[in-house]
Amino acid sequence: MGQQPSRVWSRFLWPRHLWLRLLGPRGPSLPQVPAPPEIRSMVVRSQVAFPRPCFLEKLVRFFKTQVTRLLYLPTHEFFRGFVDFYFVFLRENALNSSTNTRFSVLHRLTHDKVLSSHQDASQEGGRAGEEAADRPSRHQLEGRHRRSSQRRVPVPDSRFDYLCEYYKPASKVPAFLNVTDIAGLVKGASEGQGLGNAFLSHIRACDALFHMCRAFDDDDVTHVEGEVDPIRDLEIISEELRLKDQEILTSSLDKLERTVGRGGDKKLKPEFDALQKFKTVLIEEKHHLRFGDWSAIEIEFLNKYMFITTKPALYLVNLSEKDYIRKKNKWLPKIKEWIDKNDPGAILIPFSGAFENKLADMEPAEKSKFLEDNKITSALDKIIVQGYKALQLQYFFTSGPDEVKAWTIQKGTKAPQAAGRIHTDFEKGFIMAEVMKFDDFKEEGSESAAKAAGKYRQQGRNYVVDDGDIILFKFNAGAATSWVRCATAQQVPIWIMPELIVKIKSKNGQLVVDSLSGESSIMQLKQHVATWMNTLPDNISLMMGYPPKALDDDTKTLSAVGIKSGETLIAQERVSPAAVSGIQVGSSSVPSSDDSSRSSKHHIQSESFNGGLLMRQVVPSDNSCLFTSFGFVLNGKVDTSCGAHMRKIIAESVAADPELYNEAILGKPNREYCDWIRKSDSWGGAIELSVLTHFYAIEIDVVDTINAVINRFGEDMSYPFRVFLIFDGIHYDPLYKESVSGDEIQTMFPTTNEKVLLEAAELAQEAKSSRQYTDLNKFTLRCLVCRAELRGQTEAQDHAKKTGHMNFGEIAS
Repeated sequence: MGQQPSRVWSRFLWPRHLWLRLLGPRGPSLPQVPAPPEIRSMVVRSQVAFPRPCFLEKLVRFFKTQVTRLLYLPTHEFFRGFVDFYFVFLRENALNSSTNTRFSVLHRLTHDKVLSSHQDASQEGGRAGEEAADRPSRHQLEGRHRRSSQRRVPVPDSRFDYLCEYYKPASKVPAFLNVTDIAGLVKGASEGQGLGNAFLSHIRACDALFHMCRAFDDDDVTHVEGEVDPIRDLEIISEELRLKDQEILTSSLDKLERTVGRGGDKKLKPEFDALQKFKTVLIEEKHHLRFGDWSAIEIEFLNKYMFITTKPALYLVNLSEKDYIRKKNKWLPKIKEWIDKNDPGAILIPFSGAFENKLADMEPAEKSKFLEDNKITSALDKIIVQGYKALQLQYFFTSGPDEVKAWTIQKGTKAPQAAGRIHTDFEKGFIMAEVMKFDDFKEEGSESAAKAAGKYRQQGRNYVVDDGDIILFKFNAGAATSWVRCATAQQVPIWIMPELIVKIKSKNGQLVVDSLSGESSIMQLKQHVATWMNTLPDNISLMMGYPPKALDDDTKTLSAVGIKSGETLIAQERVSPAAVSGIQVGSSSVPSSDDSSRSSKHHIQSESFNGGLLMRQVVPSDNSCLFTSFGFVLNGKVDTSCGAHMRKIIAESVAADPELYNEAILGKPNREYCDWIRKSDSWGGAIELSVLTHFYAIEIDVVDTINAVINRFGEDMSYPFRVFLIFDGIHYDPLYKESVSGDEIQTMFPTTNEKVLLEAAELAQEAKSSRQYTDLNKFTLRCLVCRAELRGQTEAQDHAKKTGHMNFGEIAS
């Protein structure tokens, strides 16, 4: 970064040219709008590369000002990765800052990494050591103007290589580590000796350090201290880094003491107290700050001041080629002893620069033979991998024939935030993550085999991504559900959308079919659905549209019948006509002698449906009545076996979100609840209804006959359909409408149909007025196990706890 030699300005006024090296993709497209004349005197023209989305935020934070507009220049041009911007500032301090200050600030902004799902992950490692002895002439010639050298190196990973070999993708994007080669440090750098503060400022821009220690003798390579002594060199580095932090800390403490101690500013008191603790460790005990025991608030202040001694370090010992091959060196034990004493737990990696240079000049075949003959390996891969781990980073894979890519995240990142690394829309509309462990994928041999083996799992918002997970994210992009497998090598995410997406709803839940095209046949779609519903394709009936129409011609293509991407179809399993017995209209039980002739054909909604009043379908009185009732409104028939499936759905949904479904909500610990709801003798209520309404994306309206109200679950979600259940205090039944002919029923109703909602409200009022409910506090029960008579819900619950008896019957009063 430097100033254009033809322009020298002392104030930050119109126009100014600043140059920054391009560090990432360009910013978003913006309209070409010139700055209004009334603010031109406060406009700063800067020619910069847009390094990452956080750039302006940091600019604002530093100048304590507001950026009101970000506009392209009217005659902007793209060339060599640079683009013109207007920066409009509202504070004079930004305009009047010195040239050197502006340059240093903008330089720091582009190097200061903040890990976020909306920007590049921090992957910067600095290489610091006594290298002045290796290259004295160059450093002396360049002096303080020498720049650090940066390299972006791929992180080697056999898993990534395996995925690339398997998919043979058009694009391969591994994880990367940015390594900055910083000039050597000499004694007294903290006081300005050698490269002094320039060296230390480069280190502050990095997130971790490689300490390069020389442990070889060579008369042709001089050492600034004379003799080779890596222990002395390590002491110099450690002390100079500590002294630099001491300088920053002392200066900051003096300023805060004047403000807090004399000025009485209580707002800055926590920061002042934190810096006092830092002073005890850094100055009095002479330890690096990363070895202190800090609270969360104190860690925030450590990050604010960017102390060098908080950065993790790895130690690289540069050996001669001979010592590296024979794996012996007199300094290694002493260096290890020093590290154990001064930086316990840090990584020590012996390597040889001469050996690595020699390998780099060899042909691949020659290199392999040389390594095999000497029974040695290159240390570069280990250096890169360990440097990556030191930053507390990991990555997950998105893979497919278009691209295999490793996405960098921090350890402990949850699925939505990991999805946000691909695109912010994926985090905002996150639905689920479909996850395969790499080892499972490799063991099974394919994605389909992993699915068949039960190793392809759906994970919710609280899933913590593991290193090497292979993930398919599903997210809601507005009108339809979408998903992504990969992004382009240019780091600009794209959506890899199937040609056709069809959603299928049935009693089993929802299925998304994305592997077909418009030219696929109805039969091919039925085959997918049949596999999912565990039946034969001939037993599947598909319906679409409004009113629903059956897709009977299996030979027609999906496009021919009007199926478009995003379409939702209803799938039913064809059954022989079955009796729908025990129908109650309002309050009166009306058994029908011709029930056996009534068809159970299930209609979702129909404008021409000729139906009467809402009617109740009586389901068995057991602890699964809620699930049986909901199964009826989904499928049009009484099926007591659907309870186990719904219990599983509820347990998995609750387990996936322990923050939402906590002990206060559930009345018991999350895991205990999940175990309880899976049992056949557990019953359902409001929590279970809330889970089911979101899982099936349908509004569930419960007619409460006790209070004459309708409890609407999912009312605020704008779901297209609603179903009705009726609850009398202890038992749920489904509601439906039956056609005049008696051979068709309707259980799902458009939420735009307010008429049926009014009918349900009338039914609730009628049921209450005729006391069609059970008063849980006064009703009399008999335990059907020991025949004990119990009054009210409380006595029944106490009896169940004491005896374990769960089978009760109501005694008519």
